[in-house]
Amino acid sequence: MSKLWLKSCPRCRGDLYEEPAVGRHHFASYYITCLQCGHVLTDAQESLLTGRQSRAAPQPAHRVA
Repeated sequence: MSKLWLKSCPRCRGDLYEEPAVGRHHFASYYITCLQCGHVLTDAQESLLTGRQSRAAPQPAHRVA
């Protein structure tokens, strides 16, 4: 089931939807794309929208003393 964010496109204020990435290197990956203008969100924009961590820059683990 895809997610839909109404009037959330940073370029045209259109509706965004989540679509799976295609290809063997994109297993369990997704893109968030605008229905109206076709804009694909960057990792930083996706993080702000969804609250998920960016795919490109995972956070380092913190050591517990």
